[in-house]
Amino acid sequence: MKKFFAMSFLCLVLACLAVSCGNRHTHEYGDWITVKKLTCTEDGLQERYCYCLKKETEVLSSNGHQPADVKQCVEDQYCILCYQVLEMKKNHEFGSYTVCKQATCTEKGEKESFCSFCGERQTQTIYPTGHKYGEWIVVKPATCTENGKQERACVCGKKETKEIQSTGHMFSEWTTLKAATCTEDGMKERACACGEKETTIIPAAHTFTEVILKEATRTEEGRKALTCTVCGFQKEEAIPVIVSHGLSYSVNKDGVTCTIKGLGTCTDTNIVIPRAIDGYRVVAIADAAFGQASHIVEIVIPDTVLSIGSLAFRGCAISEIVIPDSVTEIGTNIFLECGQLERIVLGSGLTSLYTPFFQKTTLKSFVIACNITKLENFALNEFTALESIILPETLTSIGSSAFAECKNLKEIIIPASVESIGGWAFQSCRSLTSVTLPEGITNVNEWLFYSCLALEDVYIPESVLVIGQNAFLACIKLENIRFGGTMAQWEQIYKDESWNSDSAIKTITCSDGIITIG
Repeated sequence: MKKFFAMSFLCLVLACLAVSCGNRHTHEYGDWITVKKLTCTEDGLQERYCYCLKKETEVLSSNGHQPADVKQCVEDQYCILCYQVLEMKKNHEFGSYTVCKQATCTEKGEKESFCSFCGERQTQTIYPTGHKYGEWIVVKPATCTENGKQERACVCGKKETKEIQSTGHMFSEWTTLKAATCTEDGMKERACACGEKETTIIPAAHTFTEVILKEATRTEEGRKALTCTVCGFQKEEAIPVIVSHGLSYSVNKDGVTCTIKGLGTCTDTNIVIPRAIDGYRVVAIADAAFGQASHIVEIVIPDTVLSIGSLAFRGCAISEIVIPDSVTEIGTNIFLECGQLERIVLGSGLTSLYTPFFQKTTLKSFVIACNITKLENFALNEFTALESIILPETLTSIGSSAFAECKNLKEIIIPASVESIGGWAFQSCRSLTSVTLPEGITNVNEWLFYSCLALEDVYIPESVLVIGQNAFLACIKLENIRFGGTMAQWEQIYKDESWNSDSAIKTITCSDGIITIG
């Protein structure tokens, strides 16, 4: 109850005061007090009081977000009041380009475009167009002796000139001023439109008819008789050797010689290599030049050739060939697979004969005229068809097994110049009947005449000091050996205990008597 009376009293006092303030003073308000904070999206509210407790309120109206001044293509758009991101940044959107500086023939131009969002400017270079010339115009015509000139111009005024080569004289047909005879030169003339004249001699010449005296062959020149039908003059001329045409060749570095490379367009079966082709002297035959040309049955090599390459005649069907004295160098296996080759003559230009000079063939006859000093080991080993061979007088050494397995070799003359013969040199030469060893030989080496089944006669010079192991093994027809020295000298020779094993040797005929072999 007491509380009720107190509240009633308070209200009465306030009412009295209110009535009395309205009559006695003007309100004096204090500072505004924010009741609700103003934001970019909501209104705010503030109020203030007089000391008489009179209250005044005011609504603060929201003005919305205030965007910052930014380039939208560089950073996000935000409110400068609340910093809220209003719009995400955008990519530039450039419009079409417009030319802001025209390019010329020699200078660059420029074009520009602007971003529709931020106004950013972008430029591109317009490259020089280059000169655009018109047609050539002759400003000075060329003559027979002087060059002319022509020019063309660009739209920018730039000019370009070019020389016109002189035409040279354009002569008419020749006109004879003086006819030539058989013995006196004539004269002819021709003229150019410019007035220039040219004269030349018409050489004196006989008008011949010819009679063949001797036909040319592939190896020998022919002869022909010539008679002038005008003056009766007569002479003889050589008819060149018949040569093959169309052979392919390459000119050598010296510019004056050439090398035969192959058949080219030549279809001959009998190949005659010319001494010169198109003015170039033939000095070499290349590797495999006629290789696998199985239709070739003959090859004639001129005396201008100095070298023959490896496999040069491989597979040819030749039966014989002569290597001229001019040849100083031969490659390997030049006669490989020449299954019909029976005879070879080597010229004097070669200084060595080595393995494999050529592979085994049907070779029956071999003439070595070259100046070799040594026949290498196995040089003619297993040439089973070989029947005869002529060795050069320059030869001093025959290598081991040089003629081994030459089963058809019937005769061989060893030059007096030979000083040594290697072991096995005549092993299994089963058709060999007689051998004379030259003076100066000191050794009859091991297995030298092993299995020479037809050997009936052997001469050993008095210079021999040693007869090696099995030197005459299986010489079943050799009953006597002729020795150039005395019986005493024979006894002094060192002889391996097997020197005459399984042979028919019974006697040694010496210069002073006969020794019987026990």
